[in-house]
Amino acid sequence: FLAFGNSASSVIAQTRVGLWAASTPTLKQLLRQRAEQYSAENRKFFESAASFMGLPAKQLDLLSLAFSEETVEAGTVVIAKGEATKELYFVRNGTLRIIDGSLTDNVSDADGIELARIGPGHCFGERA
Repeated sequence: FLAFGNSASSVIAQTRVGLWAASTPTLKQLLRQRAEQYSAENRKFFESAASFMGLPAKQLDLLSLAFSEETVEAGTVVIAKGEATKELYFVRNGTLRIIDGSLTDNVSDADGIELARIGPGHCFGERA
C-alpha cells in the first residue's frame, strides 16, 4: 500500500508504533543513485562479456539498466528442472552446476548427470 501526493486513506496507529520515514524526493534521489551505480557496474560487466562485444554504447546502456544483481549461496537451486522461468541470468562471479536429473534435499548429492559447470560471462535461463 503506497500513496504519493494526497492520500486516499487515513493511517491511524492502534498501538505504539515505530516508523522509518523517507521523503519522496530523498527516496527518489537514493533510488536514482543506486540505479546509476548498478548501471555503471552492469555496463562494465557487459562490456567484458563476449556475448556483447560489438554492441553500440546506447544498447549497452539500455541493457545495463535492465539487470539487477542477485547473490545466491552455495547449494541454492537457482532453477529446478521442469520449472518455468522468465529470467535470463548472466554469471558475474562464482560457479554453477548444470544437472540433468532430479534434485534431492541435499543438492550436493543431486541424483543426475552433471552436464556442465559455468562461470563468469556465461548465461542461462529464458532465451526469448
